[in-house]
Amino acid sequence: IKKYLELISDIPKQYHYSEPLTDPISQFAAAKIDDKLVARDGLTHQIALTNLYNLGVFNELTSKLKRCKILEIGGGYGSLAYQMNRALKSNVSYVIVDLPSTLLFSGSFLTVNTRQDEIYFYDPANYSASKLPDIINKYRYILLPHYRLNDLMSCAPFDLIINMASFMEMTTEQVSNYLDFSHKNENCYFYSQNHSSPHAAIVPLQSERMGNSNSVTSHELKRTIDEEIGKYFSTFPKIGFYDQQGLSPHKTR
Repeated sequence: IKKYLELISDIPKQYHYSEPLTDPISQFAAAKIDDKLVARDGLTHQIALTNLYNLGVFNELTSKLKRCKILEIGGGYGSLAYQMNRALKSNVSYVIVDLPSTLLFSGSFLTVNTRQDEIYFYDPANYSASKLPDIINKYRYILLPHYRLNDLMSCAPFDLIINMASFMEMTTEQVSNYLDFSHKNENCYFYSQNHSSPHAAIVPLQSERMGNSNSVTSHELKRTIDEEIGKYFSTFPKIGFYDQQGLSPHKTR
């Protein structure tokens, strides 16, 4: 509760994370603060909302006259997608690319909390890459398997691309593939909330999870995530900033 109140202290209420109360039992898995329901995992999403607001990204997205397009690489159970759409209160198409099995979680969550005619679920029997631009203009949420990523180039540019704590579970080649796609979107913001590596900087205010240090894929990252992102984007903060502040995954936040 203390961390959540700190994160929302200086930002407009529309950017305050709140879990939807879909069933009375939901309140027992979260803290109730004023009229908001805050789950422990939701702090990660509030960190993203607060950072994107403070960096001026939300202001730029809401000032656009055309439909805003957001891509999340690895959508988890769909909570951030829900929070972003609720916060922006505008004409938003939110695309999630993920492992097919994981899309079952985000698809279920969004179906419970959103009108079903606002969600596009990938169906290989009726799918055509040529229809994607029309699909993105029609639906609020678009759920696609990761192997359809390059089909989305026909819908570029995206305004914002997000990765939340899954780059650290991938190989360097997989991370590079997503970053190369993202870099091809002109004037796009890329938001990464990942531990850089077991021995490098971490994004501040992250959860206490150690990422690659205890992961079965830890040996597969040849470079830090920060270094990989720096090959494609001008970064803020600059690479190495958190190292200079003495922050590491092994220190108390």
